[in-house]
Amino acid sequence: MSHSGRIGLLALILLSLHGAAGGTPKHRETLLLAPLGRGIGAGDTVLVQTRWDSAGYQVTANFAPLDGAGGGPVMASDLSNGYYRISYVTGSMAGLSDSPGVVIPVNAMSRFDSSAATYLRFTVCRNASTPRPEHLRSFLRDGGRRIYAGDSLIVRTIWQAAGVRSLRVAADLRSLVPRFQESALTVREIGADGAGADTFEIAYDLPGKSDLVPEANGIPLTIIGRDSLCSDVRFSELLIDLRTSGPPAPVSQRILFPIDRGVRDLDTLRIESRWDSAGYFVRADFTELDGGTGGLASALDEGGGLYTIRYRIGTIAGLPDSAVAIPITAVNPLGDSFTDHSLRACRNQTTPPPVHLNSALKNNRTRYSKNDTLVVYTRWSSPAGIDFSIEADYRAIFPAFEPSKAEVREISPDSFEVSYILPVVGLAPDTVGIPVVIRARDARCSVVADSTLRIELDTTPPRQPPVLDPLPSETTETTITVSGTAQDAAWVSVSVNGAPQGPFAVDPSTWRFSTPIDLASGLNSLISWPEDELGNLGPRTLEKKILVVAGRSINYPTPFRPGDEFIVSDAAGVREASVHLYNLEGTRVADLKRTGNSLEMRLRWEGRDREGDLAQPGYYLLKIRSVGYDGRAREQVLPMLFMND
Repeated sequence: MSHSGRIGLLALILLSLHGAAGGTPKHRETLLLAPLGRGIGAGDTVLVQTRWDSAGYQVTANFAPLDGAGGGPVMASDLSNGYYRISYVTGSMAGLSDSPGVVIPVNAMSRFDSSAATYLRFTVCRNASTPRPEHLRSFLRDGGRRIYAGDSLIVRTIWQAAGVRSLRVAADLRSLVPRFQESALTVREIGADGAGADTFEIAYDLPGKSDLVPEANGIPLTIIGRDSLCSDVRFSELLIDLRTSGPPAPVSQRILFPIDRGVRDLDTLRIESRWDSAGYFVRADFTELDGGTGGLASALDEGGGLYTIRYRIGTIAGLPDSAVAIPITAVNPLGDSFTDHSLRACRNQTTPPPVHLNSALKNNRTRYSKNDTLVVYTRWSSPAGIDFSIEADYRAIFPAFEPSKAEVREISPDSFEVSYILPVVGLAPDTVGIPVVIRARDARCSVVADSTLRIELDTTPPRQPPVLDPLPSETTETTITVSGTAQDAAWVSVSVNGAPQGPFAVDPSTWRFSTPIDLASGLNSLISWPEDELGNLGPRTLEKKILVVAGRSINYPTPFRPGDEFIVSDAAGVREASVHLYNLEGTRVADLKRTGNSLEMRLRWEGRDREGDLAQPGYYLLKIRSVGYDGRAREQVLPMLFMND
């Protein structure tokens, strides 16, 4: 190539580069790298990656809308190939509200001709105070935990998001399906319980065996709760067993009709049969029930492992009343089969059902709140003299009630005690006259319900925090009296430096309370809250600060070594001091005591236990008791690290 040719080629290259760098910058994408899974708070290091159509630009981002700190444009590092990295440490966010859509302008300017472009669609969340969503419970809707290829996986999940306007749920199923995509989920909101808890249903159709991980036990499913402030909370404690081969496994068999009596001539029996997978051929054998006049009935596959069976009963006249097993068989597409014999149906044309005699609430208590134990005593009899069982139906109190959660205990023949702990969330709204339903079910399928008992549900706590009478900001006393008013409260508790004291009774005629509380030497933090007679806790007061400027104090070196001293001092004088040392198993190791009249008492420990052996190094608990000149005793329990080197 000639010299002039090389010059021309170089000019062409420069012209090409000039065209690439000289046009207006074009934005490709901008991503937040950190922090992820939550909103941005004060002092966070924000990492952003932005991509433009060329390297060599001067790229900046303005974070002033995020923290109001006037941080101005922050220069990005050029990573080449059009990628730029931005790092920024946020300032104070005091006075700024949490917000889900804070726009961070990203600007790129060409160094060649100063042309520039600004990207205004990059948004982040500011979240300095709003709590993240809280996972309450997740479970497989159809019960059990065994899943097969092709199943419809349905998860019920309950979340609580205080102070957040919107809450979304999703799942990450890559532990089960390596090529899982979140867009394949179907999410349905079941509803809120009125106390901040929302229930959702997540459905996903599993692919074939080739797209699943190898079959295994204990595969975690990750359930995700996301709020509008960029919080991303993950729960991975829901475990399933994946099976891609083997015989069907039953989950449950249940008669839908008739449910409160035995079958009769020409009844249409309806059965719900649940198995561990969809896609099975399911049939039931009714030969033993109607004396052979009938036979087999196949089931309708409803999906998700649910099958429904309908069968018209033939003639059972002349057959004795009896409970009969109904074998239900499931066959998978590979030809593997399993027969479940757990379902029983009854012929019952003449046997009288159980009779309710009486029921009563323990201690005649009719008012209940969350976490209370509802105890019912109930008496029944069977005119036919056959066995029967008792169960509760508290869906009017707790819509998600499961009979197995109520404990039934036989007190004497035909007398039972039914105990049930009311849940913390999910109760029905506060209501008077909620029915307490107790059922008796005999061996001939007769079911009788009694709902004569009524209770009142009260989960509403006191609405106002206690109003405290004026407290000193400084005192020389280590015991002071706290008093005030607590409207609609039965009790008041006071926390001193995080340690609760109380609860203390409130006079129902005046709503007044007054009680002495113990303070520690130095600065004390006091918070109080009300509680009604059912244990519902009300809001807390603002923090009160009280400084104890004089009084007894306990001092000792840490770590403590043989021959060191415990020093008990009091500006008003000490008459007696004792120290008892316990190891972490609760065994008393040593006892020290001294009496007299002094402003300060020293108790030396040579590091030996009660048998005279050198104590083992490690942590101990000290129970220190001191009596002042005024005769008032104080006890403290403190930790201590002991070294015998």
